[in-house]
Amino acid sequence: MRSRPWDGAIPAIPIGDIAPFLSRPYVLNPGQADAAPYIVSFGQDHILGGTGVRAYVRSLDKAGGKYHVVRPGGPYKDADTGEVLGREATYIGTVEATRGGDPATVFFNKSKRETVIGDRLLPVSDDTSWTNFVPHQPKADMNGSIIAVLNGVAQIGQYNVVVLDRGARDGLEAGHVLRIDQRGETIRDVVTPDSRDTVTLPDEEAGLLMVFRTFDRVSFGLVLNAIRPIHILDRVHTP
Repeated sequence: MRSRPWDGAIPAIPIGDIAPFLSRPYVLNPGQADAAPYIVSFGQDHILGGTGVRAYVRSLDKAGGKYHVVRPGGPYKDADTGEVLGREATYIGTVEATRGGDPATVFFNKSKRETVIGDRLLPVSDDTSWTNFVPHQPKADMNGSIIAVLNGVAQIGQYNVVVLDRGARDGLEAGHVLRIDQRGETIRDVVTPDSRDTVTLPDEEAGLLMVFRTFDRVSFGLVLNAIRPIHILDRVHTP
């Protein structure tokens, strides 16, 4: 047997991979989408919006200010209770309000994908600080689950961004490091005389993630390493 020192260092954090998720909304609180201003028309020249295009917005009375355009998606639910914690918000682009009124006029400065009627506007916030992360363990026991993975990937691995069903209200903060456990599969016991008998296998360690952004009820985490496949509904907890 040979021994060697181990410093327990966490891998370097690729800021470029998570930068877009640090300054954009991506999560809507329950009811927030219904109250947000929305695009009602692009005028007679366009049926879709994009960079350099003008659009008309309802429920936005004042000119000035920049807004993120988002498209509401499906709900984020607690893995155990099914409670709706928030709603997915796909980032579409950024606009500037050039004229108030009903409807107000906005101009697209940046567009990541085509905009459609019904997309919502959220004010751009400049209070997100993301230049430094200090990875650390939560002081209290934290238990939750992975409920979604961003960017539509099918396999969750290193440097993928996942959504957790715990947020700032539960005590999570940027920099918290959590262990990922692959949830044990429930299988049928083929040995027992009762053909309906099942057994749930124990959870197995699958990797580590670091929380880098929190919302009220959900958080975003970056998978730092993965020693076995990671899936939606796998558990996370204090290391």
